[in-house]
Amino acid sequence: MESITALNDGMVKFPGNMIFTSHDHQLMQTVANRMIDIKENEVIDREISYDEYLGIE
Repeated sequence: MESITALNDGMVKFPGNMIFTSHDHQLMQTVANRMIDIKENEVIDREISYDEYLGIE
């Protein structure tokens, strides 16, 4: 648990851009602010939160 918290804090504080993937909902919600969904015939690129992407908000 401490390692995921440290990773989350480090990613939030990082001033640059990064591409990452995760199965951890909390990490995605607190760190991601842009979703790029690569599908077979299209690419969807939106600046939204993870919950907005999932349709939760």
